[in-house]
Amino acid sequence: MNSLQPVRLFLSTAQVFSHPWITCQNISKNSTSIVKSTQKTRRGTKAGRNFSRSIRTVVTSNRVSCAYHSFRGTISHNNLIYITSQCSAIFTVNSIDTHPIKTLIRHRSDEDTHETFARDTSYLRKIPRTAISQIIDRISLISLNARSVKNKSTSICDFMLSNDADILALTEIWLGTSIDKHVISEITPNGYSIHQISRKGKAGGGVAVIHKSNIEVKRPKHTQTFSHFELLECDVVVKSHHFRLCVIYRPPPSRTNKLKNTTLFKEWSEFLDRLVVIPNELLITGDLNFHLDNVNASDTRKFNETLRDHGLVQHVQGPTHNKGHTLDVVITRDNSIIVQTSPSIKDPCLFDQNGNPSGDHLALFTSLKISRPPKQRHTVSYSKFSDIKTTDFIQDLSTTKIVQNREGSVENIVNLYNTELSSIIDRHAPLKSKNIIMRPNTEWYTDELRIAKRDRRKAE
Repeated sequence: MNSLQPVRLFLSTAQVFSHPWITCQNISKNSTSIVKSTQKTRRGTKAGRNFSRSIRTVVTSNRVSCAYHSFRGTISHNNLIYITSQCSAIFTVNSIDTHPIKTLIRHRSDEDTHETFARDTSYLRKIPRTAISQIIDRISLISLNARSVKNKSTSICDFMLSNDADILALTEIWLGTSIDKHVISEITPNGYSIHQISRKGKAGGGVAVIHKSNIEVKRPKHTQTFSHFELLECDVVVKSHHFRLCVIYRPPPSRTNKLKNTTLFKEWSEFLDRLVVIPNELLITGDLNFHLDNVNASDTRKFNETLRDHGLVQHVQGPTHNKGHTLDVVITRDNSIIVQTSPSIKDPCLFDQNGNPSGDHLALFTSLKISRPPKQRHTVSYSKFSDIKTTDFIQDLSTTKIVQNREGSVENIVNLYNTELSSIIDRHAPLKSKNIIMRPNTEWYTDELRIAKRDRRKAE
């Protein structure tokens, strides 16, 4: 079946009219009008299949009505029109109305490429740099149930450095033996310090705080121990801000450990009674193993009532365990000024030494409304040996006493070698010193690993 389709005419070659599909009515050789393009379609074409059809267009300038069924001329200066640099109007014609399209065509000069236009910036608002820096330069606290750091020490260290954590609170570290010193060194890169308490007499458990060295973290002199939960208290000082950080792990009751919730709530209330009288800000984080998402559970209701009685509030909203329950907490005073938003919950993507996924908890990312302290700096001394000119160095070396005088005891020759050679090196590459920023340094973080992590971020 044939179909007629109107086509607006703007541009063409002279041989368009020779095609049998094109029929022109009332169009002269030099006129601009509309051509109805008769195109054939194929029966049986499957739905969605692209079918390419050619578009025939014609541009002329004369408006004498005539019919052209074939035209076999070629493009030459006789059928081309020179367009001046003045404004020219091109009119399109259809059966409904006529709208002129004004077009300015002129030659481009070198001045056009350097022409500048005045931009109106009255409607733009400048964003102060302080507003951006206050968000970026806040202290970041990450809480995580590691479920043993022994088999994933490298992965935990990489997680901490990749997220630029200022303070990392860990529960269930499973440390405590004498051979765990190398594990502690692996999870504490350069520029970080650690405080940790291991479970005594039993396997598992344990809590730790890893922090940047430019943040002052100290253990209080008087602390209290409890039988139903493990506690690590630290006083954190950042510039003029002071707050008490408490990392808690409460193992779930079982027949093996013989823990009871009645005793737990009694000890929990005693702990909060002593804690809330501290004049500084409070921040409690860790894994309490309560299903806080189930607000109708009796233990959850009692836990929330205890927090309200002490003027505290729990900020975590959402599941923190792979089974969909909220077990980990971030607790502050109800009028706290350092935590005002809910922590974000993310997968830490931890792997053991064999590359298998390890861990069943998600990480809590809390942004504290405290500015980061200045980065730690260190003065280093160095010699720029690349600036040494080999010819001058060899010439000075040939005039030293090392070459001219080779007699004497071995001890005198060695001392002469050290003094003369050091003098030449100091002359050609003098010792310099500079102040650098201390950054975490790990031997396992190779260039290959850096490229692999960059590719992973691109694929996310």
